[in-house]
Order: sequence, then structure tokens, then C-alpha cells
Amino acid sequence: MAEITASSVKSLREKTGAGMIDCKNALVEAGGDENAATEILREQLKNDPKNAGKPDDVLNKIIEGRLNKYFEENVLVDQPFVKDPSKTIGELIAEKIASIKENITIRRFTRYKMGEGIEKRQDDFAAEVASMVG
Repeated sequence: MAEITASSVKSLREKTGAGMIDCKNALVEAGGDENAATEILREQLKNDPKNAGKPDDVLNKIIEGRLNKYFEENVLVDQPFVKDPSKTIGELIAEKIASIKENITIRRFTRYKMGEGIEKRQDDFAAEVASMVG
């Protein structure tokens, strides 16, 4: 059995929108296979009492919507262009390829999240005073 890491649980949770414990249990049951765990989280969604009366096509649309939201937030070519949010990065690239008649590929990019890397400074006032006093 594969080891279930916190990052794999977090990844599955972000993709499916399911709870942490549900994701962990699904990964354990699937032996660490994320695709199999996604299918297990589908069975649980169907067996959920609040979804009991919903047809399969509605449940599949719920799952598809959650996955699309994940990809929209995390895949570069699916993200809206900063200067014109009505276009995605993929659409912008296609427009530029058509206008300049050259192939464009994204070789690398850096993703920044607002507030990421900013950590609150922790001061130990008592230690500072003690060091000054000697």
C-alpha cells in the first residue's frame, strides 16, 4: 500500500471539494491512487442523504463543476487574463498565434498568491530585554 501524505490528501480535497477525512479514507481505500479515490468519492456523493433523490447526470454535473473550478483556479491556460478577464490565457495565446503567424508555447511560469510568503514577525520581548540588561 502506498503511503498517504498530507499533500496527496490536500490535492484530492482541492480537486473534489470533499472533506479532509473523506479524502484520506478514499485514498486509503484506493491504495493511494488518486483517480480511484475520486471514483470512491463519487459512490459517497451518491450515497449522501441530501443527494439521494438526485439522478446520476445531476451528480456527475456537480462533480464536473467542482473539477472545472479546480482547474480554472490552478491551470494557467484556463485562468482569466489579468488585463481582460473575459479572455482566458489559452484564448489570448490562440489570438496571438493567429495575428503573428508564429507558434507560441509557454515554457515556464511562476504562480503568486496574494499574501504568500509573508509571515508575521514573532518578537520575544522578554528575551530582548534580558539581552539588553546583560
